[in-house]
Amino acid sequence: MSDIYKMLNRTTIQKLFVSIIIVLFVFGCIKNNASIPKSRSYQLLELSKNKSNKLKDRAAYIDSAFYISQQMPIDSLALAIISKKGVIHIEKQQQDSFFYYNRFLARQSQEINNKYYKATAVFNLGYYYDKFVNIPDSAFYYYNQAKNNFLIIGDTIRSGEILVNIAALQNLHNNFFGAKESLVEILQYLNKSSNKKYLASTYNELATNNLKLLNYTDAIKYYKKAIAITDTKSDIISYQNNLAFLYIEQGKYNIAINLLQELLLDSLLQKGSTRYARILHNLSYAQWCNGKKEVLPTFLEALSIRKSKKDKLGQVNSYNYLAEYYAAQNPKKASQYLDTMIQLAKKIKNPRAETDALQLLMKLHPKRIAFKDRYIFLKDSLYQLELKVKTKFAKMRYDDQEEKAQILQLQRESAEEKAALATQKAQKILYLSLSGFLLISGVSLYYALRQHYKKEKLKEIYKTEKQISKRLHDELSNDIYGLMASIEQNPNANSPYLLDSLEKIYKHTRTVSHDHREIATGKAFAVELKDTLGAFYNTETTVVVKGLETFEWEKVPDYKCVAIHRSLKEFMVNMKKHSEASLVAIDFKKEGKLLHITYTDNGIGMDAAQKFGVGLNNTVSRIVGVNGKIKFDSENGHGTKIIIIIPY
Repeated sequence: MSDIYKMLNRTTIQKLFVSIIIVLFVFGCIKNNASIPKSRSYQLLELSKNKSNKLKDRAAYIDSAFYISQQMPIDSLALAIISKKGVIHIEKQQQDSFFYYNRFLARQSQEINNKYYKATAVFNLGYYYDKFVNIPDSAFYYYNQAKNNFLIIGDTIRSGEILVNIAALQNLHNNFFGAKESLVEILQYLNKSSNKKYLASTYNELATNNLKLLNYTDAIKYYKKAIAITDTKSDIISYQNNLAFLYIEQGKYNIAINLLQELLLDSLLQKGSTRYARILHNLSYAQWCNGKKEVLPTFLEALSIRKSKKDKLGQVNSYNYLAEYYAAQNPKKASQYLDTMIQLAKKIKNPRAETDALQLLMKLHPKRIAFKDRYIFLKDSLYQLELKVKTKFAKMRYDDQEEKAQILQLQRESAEEKAALATQKAQKILYLSLSGFLLISGVSLYYALRQHYKKEKLKEIYKTEKQISKRLHDELSNDIYGLMASIEQNPNANSPYLLDSLEKIYKHTRTVSHDHREIATGKAFAVELKDTLGAFYNTETTVVVKGLETFEWEKVPDYKCVAIHRSLKEFMVNMKKHSEASLVAIDFKKEGKLLHITYTDNGIGMDAAQKFGVGLNNTVSRIVGVNGKIKFDSENGHGTKIIIIIPY
C-alpha cells in the first residue's frame, strides 16, 4: 500500500514539474513577444533622431514607432516617441500637428505623472502660441507651467532657458519692467550653468530691454557681454547685428556701417539666408541715413531674399523702410509699399506694424480721415492687449508666490495645531468673554471708520472735481477758444490745420480722463501701482520697487489701496518737480498685520523748517484717515526718506 502512495506522489510531483516548465515556457514566449515590438520601437526612435537620414525617412520611422507604442502600455519610451513626433512635424512646418501631438503628450504624461515630458509638452504649447498663432497670454500660461514643472524636478537650467522666452515675449509687448524682473530671475539659474548659449541669450535680451527703455549705455554693455561669452559663431553674428542696430538708433552711422560691412564679409554668413538679408537691410538703412543715395538695389535685394525665405516679419520691415525711402520723392510708390505692408501685417496678426504704416500714411495723405480713425483704433487695441498681457503675467507670478506661501502656511499650521491643543481648554472661557467685548468694539470702530472714510471720500471727490474743472478751463477751454478765433478770422482754413487742432484737443481730453480714472484694487493693484511708478522711470531718474508684487493686496481694503496709490504718486510728482533725484527706491514690507512702505530718494531734500505744500498736507491727512502713520526724514542736500505704516 505504501508503494502505491509513493508511486502516486512521484507521479504527482512529475506532473507538477512538467506543468511549471510549460507555464514558464509560455510566459517566456509572451514576454519575448512583448519585448520585440518594444525594442523595435526604440530602434525606430533612434533612427528618427539621426540627422543624416532624410526628413521624409525620419518621419516614416517615427510614424512606425508611434504605431507600435500605441499598442503597448504608456511608459517613458512611449512619451519620448510622442515628443519626437511633435518635433518632426515642426521640422516639416506642420504647426497644427505639432500642437495636436504636444497636447496628446501633455495628457499622456499627466496620466503616469511624468514631470519631464509634461514640462516638455507645455513648453512646446507655449512656443506654438508664441511663435505661430500670436496669443501672448496663452503663451505666458504654458511657458510658466513648463518653468514650474522643470523646477519641481530640479532642472533650474531649463527653467532659466524658458524664462528667456518669457522675457522676450514681455519685451515684444512693451512690458519692459516685467521683462527686466524675469531676466534678473534668469541669472539666478543660469550663472551656475556651463551652457553659455542661454546666458548669452539672456544678456542679449537685457540689452534689447535697455534699448527699448532708451538706456543705450547699459544696452551696449549687455550686447558686448553677450558677444564675449557665447562660443557660437552664428550667435555672435546676430548679437553684433543687434549692436549695429543700436548704433543706428543712436545716430552713430559710421560705426554701424563698419560693423555691418565686416559681418557681410564673414565666411560663416550664408549669402541668401534670412540673417544675411537682415544685415544687408540694416546696412542699407544706415548708409541711407548717413547720406548715401544709391541704396535702393540693396534694399530690394534684402526684400527679395526675405520673400524667397517666406520671412514675413522681415518683409514688413523692408516695406516700411522702402516707404520711408520713397516718401519724399515718390509718395505714390511709398503708399503702395505701405498698403502691402498693412496687408501683410494683418496676415501675420501684427497690429504694431500696421500702426507704423498708418502713421506714415497719415503724413503722406493728411486729408484721409480713415487712416487716422484706424490708427486711433489700433493704438487703443494695443494698449488693451498690453494691459491684458501685463495683468496675466502678474497674476501668474502672484499665483506662484501664493502656492509657495500656502505650502509654508500648512507646515506652520500643522506645528501650531499640536501646540494649541494643549492649551485650548484653558483658553476657551477667556476667548468667549473677550469675543463679546471685541465684537462690540469692532462694530463701533467699523462704523466710526466708515463715517470718517465717507467724509474723506467726499473731500477727495470735491478736490478731484476742482482739478478737472481747472484743467478743463486752463487746457481745453483755451484750445477750443483759440480754434474758434482762428476759424472766425480765417473761415477758409485748410483741413489739416483743423484736424491737427482737434487732435490736440482730443489728446488733452484723453489725458484728463486717464489722470482721474478709477484705481484698480485687489490682486490687480500691484500692476496698477507698478505702471504708475514706472511712468516716472527715464534716463535721468531710476525707480526701484521692491516687495510690491509679493504682498497680498486682496487682503487690503479698497480705500487703503487708493490712499497708498495717491500718496506714492504725490511723492513721485513732488520728487519730479523739486528734488532733482536720480535714484528713487520704494520698499514694501509686511510686519505682522502692518504694511511698512519706505520711500527714499537721493535728491536735494527738504529743510526741517520748510512748510508742506497742499499736496503733502493732503497726503498726511489721507494716511492718518486710514489709521496709518507717516514720518518724514529729510535734510537739505541729503535726500528724502518717508516711512508709511498702515494696518490692514
